[in-house]
Parts: sequence; C-alpha cells; structure tokens
Amino acid sequence: MEDFTVDRRKQPSMTSMMKQSFRENFRPGLLLQSIALAIVLMYYLWPSFQIQLQLLGRLKTESGVLFPAISTSLFGGLFPFVVIWSSRKDTMKSPWRHLLFYVLFWFWKGIEVDFMYQGQAWLYGNSNHWLVVLKKVLTDQLVYCPLWAVPTMMLFYLWKDSNFRFSVMKEKFREDSFFRRILRVLLSNLVVWLPAVTIIYQLPLELQLPLFNIVLAFWTLILNSVSQK
Repeated sequence: MEDFTVDRRKQPSMTSMMKQSFRENFRPGLLLQSIALAIVLMYYLWPSFQIQLQLLGRLKTESGVLFPAISTSLFGGLFPFVVIWSSRKDTMKSPWRHLLFYVLFWFWKGIEVDFMYQGQAWLYGNSNHWLVVLKKVLTDQLVYCPLWAVPTMMLFYLWKDSNFRFSVMKEKFREDSFFRRILRVLLSNLVVWLPAVTIIYQLPLELQLPLFNIVLAFWTLILNSVSQK
C-alpha cells in the first residue's frame, strides 16, 4: 500500500507560510483594495456617480435574493472560470463540471454573504461611523471567515481540485493537514479582505454586496491559485 505519511520536516513553518502568503497576495490585494477605495471615494465625492450607484442599490433591494445570488455567481463564478479555462483549457478535465461548480458555489455564497451583511446592519446599524465599521470588520474577519467562510471554501475548492473525487480529496488531507490548508487560505484571505471589507463597510448596505462582487472577481483567481498549491 502506498504510504501517504507526511514528513513534517519537509513542511514549511508557520512563519514561512505567513511570509509566502503575504508575498503572493500583497500586490494583487493592494490592487483590489485600491479599486474598492476609488469606488467609495467617487461615491462620496462625485454626485453623478453616487446617483448611478444608488440606482444599482435600488435594483439590488427590489430584487431580493436574486441579485446577490446571480451577481455573485457571475463575478465569483462565471467570469473567473472563463479566465482560468482560457489559460488551462488544454489541461482542464471536465470543464463543464468546473463551470457548474463555480456558478453554483458562488450562487449560494452570494445569498450567504448578503444575509451576513444584512445581519450585521441589523445588529450594529447601517452607518459608516468608525465604531460600527470596526464591529463589522471584526465580526467578518474574526468570526464569519475563520469559523465558516474559509473552511467551506477550502473544502469545496479542494474537492474541485481533486476532480470531484472524495478518495483523492482524502489522500490530499494525508499529504497536508486540514488545519494547515485552512491556515494557508485564511492568511491569503486576511491579506486581501481585511482592508477590503473595511472599505466595503463604508458604503450603505444596499451597495456593499455590489462592491464585494468586484473584489470577489479577482479574489477567486487568487483563491484558485492558492488551492492549486
């Protein structure tokens, strides 16, 4: 029987993992955060831009769960899949299964994230006061992400990268532990999303998810690269 026992001496230390995660995600994260910050600044400084975003926010409010589900499946699923498939179409197995995975996974996540934003607005208020924003950021990054969002993303993406086979997925956990895989994705998440959600929570509730989707479109590409590694 093939031995999948992990040689701990060959695994990188926590410190090296943190440094590698910072190096890999700092520049793309900075780009995403700059885009998000530019949108927030234009919203508050450019009246005509604010009017257009308010129309988008009204559409989101009137559409109920359809807007977060469909928009997130597009920005987090369809668009990144097209980019990944175009660069790996000669090696990607079962591309239609991958497309279905991306679209359905982020369809569900869109509803989940929207409920999380609404729940925080109900709990803490819907203003951009620094204390309200701080509470939302801490809940987002220290509760929602490590306890639910990151573990579910890691498990589903690992299942996808195992060609949707649980036996292969089990072997991958023998090669690298659940905790280390979670930590690796969580570190990448913090580098990108900690500053990003601080910016996102500056907007009114109805505009937080649309801005989240813009950052998400690029984040899923980063997540895919991390999960592949």
